[in-house]
Amino acid sequence: MTTTILFIHSAGTQAPNQGSYDLVGWLRKVLDPSYRIVFPLMHDPETPEYSAWRDQIERELALIDETVIMIGHSLGGSVALKYLSEERIQNNIAALFLIAAPFWGFDEEWNVGDFLLEKGFEEKIGNVKTTIYHSVDDPWVPSEHATFYGERLHHARVKLIEGDDHEFRNGLQQLANDILKTQS
Repeated sequence: MTTTILFIHSAGTQAPNQGSYDLVGWLRKVLDPSYRIVFPLMHDPETPEYSAWRDQIERELALIDETVIMIGHSLGGSVALKYLSEERIQNNIAALFLIAAPFWGFDEEWNVGDFLLEKGFEEKIGNVKTTIYHSVDDPWVPSEHATFYGERLHHARVKLIEGDDHEFRNGLQQLANDILKTQS
């Protein structure tokens, strides 16, 4: 049986040594071939707009009949969570994995209206099994964002990782292990 993973990438260029590209490549190497990773290039990743990314996620999910695992990296994590909390989803979402995702509205620096979560998003996300990964010394998104998510998503597991990785170009073994556990 094939399991589909919809991977929503970070903002910025998606190419070797940039963005989420290497992390997705690593996942494709370490996961069994029964995992199909869908890695769409989101609209205008250099100057992203939520509505365009939302529409792309909607198109991708419409093409998937089976249960889906969603992974969002950096901005992609914020967008995936916003999407799941605001839209009517027909697909069964087995798990949501957020990697180094900013919490928009965390403070003035992170107050970008287009990506802010609606009030009460915690209830709207339902019981989607959620795991949040964040490096303790992430140079781009402070790890307090993960803690902030964890305080609001009571069912979520927050995994703080030693180090300063944001892109996880060499992989994230905890993520691969948790993906495999989703199917057991």
